[in-house]
Amino acid sequence: GGGGADGGGEGGEYASLRAAARGGRRVRHLELRASEDLVCLNALCAKLGEACGCRLSVVLGRLAALETLDLSRNGLRSLPTEEFGRLQRLRALNLAHNPLEEFPAGLAAAPALRELRVDRRTFEAFRAEWPRLAGVAISVDDDEGGRRSS
Repeated sequence: GGGGADGGGEGGEYASLRAAARGGRRVRHLELRASEDLVCLNALCAKLGEACGCRLSVVLGRLAALETLDLSRNGLRSLPTEEFGRLQRLRALNLAHNPLEEFPAGLAAAPALRELRVDRRTFEAFRAEWPRLAGVAISVDDDEGGRRSS
């Protein structure tokens, strides 16, 4: 039987925050591209109803074995960067097409991070900051339209 729409299990690949929260240390790859899971439901949060790092930060803290994370196209303005230092095995992160308003400096605390994908706007906006992420290869996703197959 399949893993269902919730995703989760096979090869440590997960496609929903709920499934990842249950998977915990088994989660190696988390794919949250344009995910409804990041829409904030916390009435006390200023970002209620829009994409926010609240729920993400709660789950990320439990994912000790996470290696790849795709957060592209979520409308995120900021990241819960303090959580990234706990992700000892995170190698690859995709942040493309999020209107980030602040440089995700906390990524420097992720010891295994080697690949970061951003869009052209983000790359240009923080041009002076990228050298702070020593040892990380930054690639620019120029695909503005979204549906170009690779």
